[in-house]
Amino acid sequence: TIMPPSDFQKARDAAASAEASSSPYLYAEVDGRPYFPTLHAKTSGDDGDNNLSIIRAAVAVVLAAAAANGDTASSELSAVSIPSDEELAGHFTVNVVSGGITNSLYRVSGLTTSSLLADALPETSELKGHDSVLVRVFGAEGMIDRDVENSTLASLVDQGIADRYLGRFANGRLEGWLDGFRPLSKEEFADAPTSDAIAVQMANLHASFVVPDYLQSFHDPSQPAMWTQLHAWMKQALSYEQFKTEADTDRAQKLNLSNIEAELDHLEKEVVPADAGVAFCHNDLLAANIMKCPTTGRIQLIDFEYGGVNYRSFDIANHFNEFAGGTTEEENGVPDYSLFPTEERQEAFVRSYIRASKEGSGAAATVASSDGDSKDDEDKQVQLLLREVHAFILANHLYWGLWAVNQAAMEGCDDFDYLTYAASRFGEYQNGKAKIEAQLQSS
Repeated sequence: TIMPPSDFQKARDAAASAEASSSPYLYAEVDGRPYFPTLHAKTSGDDGDNNLSIIRAAVAVVLAAAAANGDTASSELSAVSIPSDEELAGHFTVNVVSGGITNSLYRVSGLTTSSLLADALPETSELKGHDSVLVRVFGAEGMIDRDVENSTLASLVDQGIADRYLGRFANGRLEGWLDGFRPLSKEEFADAPTSDAIAVQMANLHASFVVPDYLQSFHDPSQPAMWTQLHAWMKQALSYEQFKTEADTDRAQKLNLSNIEAELDHLEKEVVPADAGVAFCHNDLLAANIMKCPTTGRIQLIDFEYGGVNYRSFDIANHFNEFAGGTTEEENGVPDYSLFPTEERQEAFVRSYIRASKEGSGAAATVASSDGDSKDDEDKQVQLLLREVHAFILANHLYWGLWAVNQAAMEGCDDFDYLTYAASRFGEYQNGKAKIEAQLQSS
């Protein structure tokens, strides 16, 4: 039985042997893509050294991918030889890509313009004609199982949902660069055609993605991830006695996490419907994770690292909350909830979602309901799904609020003010709680 997540560990074990550990350019094939278990990209220290290490990682993966034989998994290690540092520095450029707070992102260019790689890429290479790649250096250490995440991404790519995933190194991976695309701004969410196109892509993910057998134990359809993750993050947040600075410790104490724990219990027992529909969800559809091609209008979802089996209404609620933003460097943890979608935009989004779901998988995607007649009544389906979404809007505030507390404890708030973001999300939970619960009780 093929078990790609465990094959990552097999590759690390093989590379740890005395014979193998002498070179960082040894790789195994996992999910049909190269994995370099000891090759690291630097993101701290001298910019020149960092850029060179990022180029090394990118070039190693590109060359190994060009030579790959397509095995889904092979624990045997192969070696790749890359050009000298002087040659690399003279042929490739690195630019920081803004928008990520979990990971560090870089664009490496020169693949087609450089003679170093042009001849190495076969005509069948998915990089042929593309001059750039995206290097993603992982953050949020310990909060995301990177073996499972990368195997899941490979499956999403192979099923035509995510864009290219080229290979992995010790602390990151190489992805295709979406030529001609740009990330959305939160203000564009209010544009009806753009918003409806996002709804269609979300519905396509929910209705179309089939979790492979070897990932079923990690993405169990009978166990939506939201509650498990919320309780785990709640326990983790409560465990911290000290944060990176005394001021952060004081700010964290003022969040009154014991009250948040009580609210979490209340939501689970009294508010969020236990029978809400389930699918594989993105779980993080903020503006930076949605790319648009201005010339065609095409929408492409990216960055599935928080993806997993979850409630569909959570995915929609999360996206609605992301209309307010708050996670860019400029916003620094302060969302603008005046941008939260109007009732009309919410209804239009849900209607587009339901229509696309039906086209994607027929009756299987119909919103769960005890009333069989509702399957033919679109208006009723829209209202039923919106009712679910409103409950999950509250849960979503606690979800990302607790995530931010844990990020603050592990990484500090120098680069991004996680504690301000946590306070904002918890505050909006309290602001919306009475209104949303009253709506749920009256409907």
